[in-house]
Amino acid sequence: MRVLIFKAVTFLFLLLFGSQVLIKPFIYHEFWGAPLFISKYDRFFNPESDHNAVFVGSSRTFRNTDPSVFDSITGLKSFNFGIEEVGCPFNYTLTEKIISSKKAENLDYLFLELFSPEGNLPEELMTDVNQTNKSLFWNEPFGFVFSVRALTESKTLSISEKTTEIKVHLFAFLQSAFKLGFVQRILDSESKRLHDDYLGALRNGYYSYDEEFATPFGGYLADRITEMQQHPELLEERMFSSSSRYLNGLKTSNGLRFHWKYLEQLVSKCEKKGIQLILVVHPRMTKAQCDYFHYFNLNGFDRTPVLNYSSSDVYPEYYEDEYLFDKGHLNGKGAAKFTATFAHDVNRLLNLDHE
Repeated sequence: MRVLIFKAVTFLFLLLFGSQVLIKPFIYHEFWGAPLFISKYDRFFNPESDHNAVFVGSSRTFRNTDPSVFDSITGLKSFNFGIEEVGCPFNYTLTEKIISSKKAENLDYLFLELFSPEGNLPEELMTDVNQTNKSLFWNEPFGFVFSVRALTESKTLSISEKTTEIKVHLFAFLQSAFKLGFVQRILDSESKRLHDDYLGALRNGYYSYDEEFATPFGGYLADRITEMQQHPELLEERMFSSSSRYLNGLKTSNGLRFHWKYLEQLVSKCEKKGIQLILVVHPRMTKAQCDYFHYFNLNGFDRTPVLNYSSSDVYPEYYEDEYLFDKGHLNGKGAAKFTATFAHDVNRLLNLDHE
């Protein structure tokens, strides 16, 4: 039995080691898993770029935050590093990469979108979603451990739901660890670098859905528009879920301690680099996300500023048709309005005298 176990362990070790070595010749770029965002990666990490502020987050950050509007109000030089279809662990991994890089020497402010780790499943295990390979690209050891620990302390998921989510993350992590299917996915990814529009016309990382929809590559967005036309109740549900009428009916919480602790450590890392970390919660979140951040207790987190725009009571304008693109994102006009509010709040918060 011992011999059998030894052989099995040896085989797994050799498979793991071999997969790491054999895959290297095929990796054409560190950001291979998000080919349409490679131009953003290269622009930000270019030694000649001189941004002193950066926005990190999901598609809400990418599509809702316009650096040109922000900079005109704050006097900063910012870059939008929002990436579509990635989750909470990836946002933190990218943040850690930024503050540990040479770019941190130029940064004064890092605006990090808060995102729930629950329901953040890499379900598209062998398919692309907006050119982002969720399971094979961002599910690194940190992401897996973070997700499991964050799911364990969930106050909204049942034991069965926690188990299911952890199983999916484990399967994705094993694929990542042993590089299962990586070669074909990397080759496919390289062939899909169709354009660099996601860097934006001003090369600041912002690209609205309106702009993309008007291009030959924006056809996939038509279904989102149709969905909102046929099902306005989807937006009404999000509006209600973010209202005090709904949230006041939930139980109170002392915070999700593991997630809190990680963010506190991230704040300390930024402070050591001379970077002010500011957490941002965007409007139009899902019901599950609203529930999560209610239990997270945003008001109780005092290690760094939190700018919370999620309340439909305080910010009803972000639910108006005039500023709507789809159920979860603003259009270009809405992004300009949101960014202006965001920038003025930052000015007041940081006592910037640009206004």
